[in-house]
Amino acid sequence: MERVVLTIPDAQFFLFLGSKAAESSTSRLKASNLLYVWKRLESSPENWRKILAHLESSKLLGVLAQLTSNNINFMIADPYRTLAERLFQALGRTRSVVFIHESIIAPPSAAPQATWESVELTEVPTEKIGGFDPYIHWDAAEFFSPPKPAALKFVTDALRECDVNVMPYKTNAELSLLAWRFIEQADKQLLFRVYIPKGRLWSAEADKLLSLFRDWLGQVKGSRVRQDGYSTPQGQVYEFYGEDDSPLGLTDQFGEFSDFLNDCLDRPEEAARSLDLQRLSAADVGDIVSRYSKEARRLKIDLRHAREAKILSLRHRLEDELAEVGVSDKEIARISEEIVPPIENFASALTAGSASWRFDVRTPTNITINNQVIDTVNGIVAQHMQGTMKMNPEARELLELIDQYGGRRQADLTSAVHELEDEDASRQDRISARQRLKAFLYGLGNQVGVGLLTAYVEGRLGM
Repeated sequence: MERVVLTIPDAQFFLFLGSKAAESSTSRLKASNLLYVWKRLESSPENWRKILAHLESSKLLGVLAQLTSNNINFMIADPYRTLAERLFQALGRTRSVVFIHESIIAPPSAAPQATWESVELTEVPTEKIGGFDPYIHWDAAEFFSPPKPAALKFVTDALRECDVNVMPYKTNAELSLLAWRFIEQADKQLLFRVYIPKGRLWSAEADKLLSLFRDWLGQVKGSRVRQDGYSTPQGQVYEFYGEDDSPLGLTDQFGEFSDFLNDCLDRPEEAARSLDLQRLSAADVGDIVSRYSKEARRLKIDLRHAREAKILSLRHRLEDELAEVGVSDKEIARISEEIVPPIENFASALTAGSASWRFDVRTPTNITINNQVIDTVNGIVAQHMQGTMKMNPEARELLELIDQYGGRRQADLTSAVHELEDEDASRQDRISARQRLKAFLYGLGNQVGVGLLTAYVEGRLGM
């Protein structure tokens, strides 16, 4: 018997909004004995209010939505406009993904041509106003006719402002893979995922730092968190999974952990006061502060040594390249010191080195460096700061755009570039990385070069 639930269940469940995203996933959900609720967007305002009620449920594992031209168009009409705003705000607050066909959201310079191969017309179960209609035929115009410009602008602006996770797709097979990957990660309570290239600044120390973080979450915060991932010759994927009561705000948690390590080094009494005395005894507090103080000292020494080694290596490479153009050793030493970031706190060990590390020629100097030398220096700096992975020029351009426009998603998008470039990484993870990058590039509109970079990302998997 199919486990489609039309009321808010009292057990954990997934919410599907739309049709096609659910069709390929429901059989797997039933095999895994997972509940799901399937709601149509082409429905009454009352049904939309039911959808919003489902989004507030504490049992909700995740939301998979699919927007088509048809339902985008009616979102600008009353009363759906207000309901759509509330819907996107709710999606931005929960674990969710919104699938939109690339022909709808891609700018003209990068938009693919929709074909019948990309959208199969099938009959799918659907909920109907006032009852349950077993099947509905999809309208071809829903996929091949672009939405009204005003409606598309309203929806894309709202998705961006609410920080909703948008995932473009081109084929049904792609949609199926991306949907199931999202379900797997949501079911396992994925809290944090990052790809760190080997050879990147502080990449070796990041492993120790993340292990300490996981231990701190369990021992100090009382959160059940497990660490997973895999490694390739080019890099390491780190994944943190939690239980039902685990915190989702790991960014804030990591900042608190970093402050705790710094306090253990410089203000141990402050570190002790920051601990939960209701959960921990005085003896436990003393042991925790003592142990983390020792680990923090060792780690800080390792971080300092890694930074000094990186500066020296960078300086030697720059000397080889700039000696013939009259750049003094003193200037090269200063440039090398300024390019490699200082260790302001332990959090910088993970966040530093993720940007593009462009050589800033605006730095006041008494020398003139031609553009060819600047490009050479940029390549040397990027290689030293980003790791040993050989990256194409287009990938470096992507990192520069992410550094400039990535915002809150900068770390995730940077990981996506490195994972896409790593041919030994999981293929399904590389496909997901590719689609996240395409969503980012589509959001930039018709800026110069975006179409070429989109084509590069599209062809990176040979598909």
